[in-house]
Amino acid sequence: MLAVEYDPGEGTSYFSNLRDELYQLALRNHVVLRPLGNVVYLLPPTALPTTS
Repeated sequence: MLAVEYDPGEGTSYFSNLRDELYQLALRNHVVLRPLGNVVYLLPPTALPTTS
């Protein structure tokens, strides 16, 4: 698991629109994030496909 805290800038709240923009960007790139306020959690899958 990886957690990243970002600074949304002055005059923004815990529920900044940047959180939603980051989430949508990640989804478009097939990455699932869990944004909680200004902290974004990246949870890798528990099972990865194998190649032979």
